[in-house]
Amino acid sequence: MNHNLDEMALPQSSRNQELEVISQRIFEPLFDVERFVLDGKVIDNGIDYHCELKYKGNVTGFGFNFQLKSKEKNEPLKNGTYSKSFELLNIQYLINNTHPAFYGFYIVESDTFYYEYLNDFIANLKTNNTNWEKQQNHTLNFYKKLDKQAVDKIYDVVLARGMLFRKINSSLVDRLAHSHLSSNIIIDFNDNVTSEIEIIKIVEKYGFELINQSNWNKVIELHSKTLHSSTFSAKYNMIVGLAYYYKSDYLTSLKYLKNAIREKANLVIELQNHLIFIISSIKLLLLMITKEEYDSTISNLEPDKHITFHVEIDSAIEIAKEKLFQTENLRVEEFEDCINSIISNIEASLQVKLRAKSELLIYEGNIAIQQYSKHICRINAFEVSLFVNYEYRKKINDELQLLFTNIEQEYFGLFEEIKTTNNYFAFYYLLMHKQKYDFLKYSTFEILKLAKESIIIDYSDNYEKILINLDSCFDYFNKIGHIENQIFAKSIKYEILHYLKRYELAKTLIAELEDTVVLIDIKSLKEQLEFIKNGGTNHQMLQELLDDKINNPKEKIEQLRNELIKLDEIEKNINVNKVDHYQVTLFPIGNFIVPKNNLEKFYKIFEIKKSKLREQFKYMFELGVVPVVNTYVYPIRQEGPLEGNLEYKGFESFLNMYNARKKFFENKFYRLNNK
Repeated sequence: MNHNLDEMALPQSSRNQELEVISQRIFEPLFDVERFVLDGKVIDNGIDYHCELKYKGNVTGFGFNFQLKSKEKNEPLKNGTYSKSFELLNIQYLINNTHPAFYGFYIVESDTFYYEYLNDFIANLKTNNTNWEKQQNHTLNFYKKLDKQAVDKIYDVVLARGMLFRKINSSLVDRLAHSHLSSNIIIDFNDNVTSEIEIIKIVEKYGFELINQSNWNKVIELHSKTLHSSTFSAKYNMIVGLAYYYKSDYLTSLKYLKNAIREKANLVIELQNHLIFIISSIKLLLLMITKEEYDSTISNLEPDKHITFHVEIDSAIEIAKEKLFQTENLRVEEFEDCINSIISNIEASLQVKLRAKSELLIYEGNIAIQQYSKHICRINAFEVSLFVNYEYRKKINDELQLLFTNIEQEYFGLFEEIKTTNNYFAFYYLLMHKQKYDFLKYSTFEILKLAKESIIIDYSDNYEKILINLDSCFDYFNKIGHIENQIFAKSIKYEILHYLKRYELAKTLIAELEDTVVLIDIKSLKEQLEFIKNGGTNHQMLQELLDDKINNPKEKIEQLRNELIKLDEIEKNINVNKVDHYQVTLFPIGNFIVPKNNLEKFYKIFEIKKSKLREQFKYMFELGVVPVVNTYVYPIRQEGPLEGNLEYKGFESFLNMYNARKKFFENKFYRLNNK
């Protein structure tokens, strides 16, 4: 037998086999033993290595597959990548294996290992060719180097994918355990796995708490992950309905709330009341019921410790809006009594009391500004028609300073109280109304000055601060998805921009408001927007007030004053027989006669109807005492000068004086001492 190896017939070694061994020897050291267990496959069915992850020294069961290819040398393409062709059957096999899979490509000449994630490869195939599965071979362009950083990334990808499939398996088990319920499994784009059962449990357990924290967006987010195929409970439907209500999606809200009310017997009385209240409020807002029908429904709610108080606050606010301008002192006792009773009620929750305190302070701020406008208009009108009344000015100035100081202190105290509760909704709600109050206050100060000689104060920094605070309020309400408060914040900002004559910015803002209001499609919001667009801003209404109370009456007052001067001129040539007349002082005009035989006409001119007051005047006349009548006041209810010039309330008061003087002349009740 020949023992010369050179002359023996032996199997020839394959260079491809050698390349395969080389690539394996380069491949294995890349994966450290602390995190990976590598299992090389003897039979190659498209997988060269099945690998398993370790986690903190423990094997996890999370595996992945690697298919290795190698080449002696390979020229890169123009884009710097290295191409390698793979059969469709190999790609399909790796997909069927369910584990994450990777392709490796080793080039001997450059001693470089490249890799690609199977999912990325398939995604690229689908993007470039929707019929890729009908093509038998596909080219993969490698460019990612298989180095330490790549191995770290592979570890993270496989770990995340392993956790995903674990969650899927767990959800499948849960579905078997709850086969009587809908149990769709949901996987989002971040590979989070949940089931409708889990979502329902979370919403029912934490939903009301999320709503109370103004986090209704989270409720909607959770609900959106369901496939809406379950028969939800009354509690679940109510929570979702409330979330959409505070999102201002009223139609969607009504859908879920109606589903909830069908099974309202499963809810406690407080939730039943809340449910009926919200449904009724939406229907009223959408004009599906009348105000009378709404009031009837709400009045029949059974008393509870929550919604009943909110209903009372809402009713009190409506009463205040209706009656605020119907009283001389601008106060509405029904509103104040209701709100104060809630604040002092031990049954009312802290959140209810905070709302009541906020509404009361907003009300007090509005009154303060209205009282300022009212008093200043009176002062200005008085000084136009008569003279500067420094006494009245000082009195009003002191009153107003104290009023505004108290309002500021109350706002500060309530903000501090709200902060201790971490109630961000209540904080930003009050902050937004405080910005409106500040703007109305400063702009009113500028338009209606207390004294014509007042030092001009620059409020521009104040307005900029208000705009910044309004943006903060809007950002918060935008974050939590409360559209009505977003609209309110923008409407205040629009008024400020319009007042500051930043018309382009105001125009842009009003366009945004119109888009939002059209989207919500609520009649009352449309009407409010139309109102401020058409002259309903504070400064425009103040200008109208100035025109009505001061500017327009100026010409009329001058005309009437000239007429009174003519009457005085005529009376200079009239001789008066004092024996047949009584004497009366008409404040602030002077002394006049009243014919003794025409006392009834005197009573009629001033509408003196009460017998006791008539007897008082007659008794004074007969005693020779000269009674006083303040002609600013009509009709006369009391003898005397009253508060003198302080009774002057503007043009109407001047008109009262003019009419009294003219009627005296017409009835020959002439002025004394006019020569």
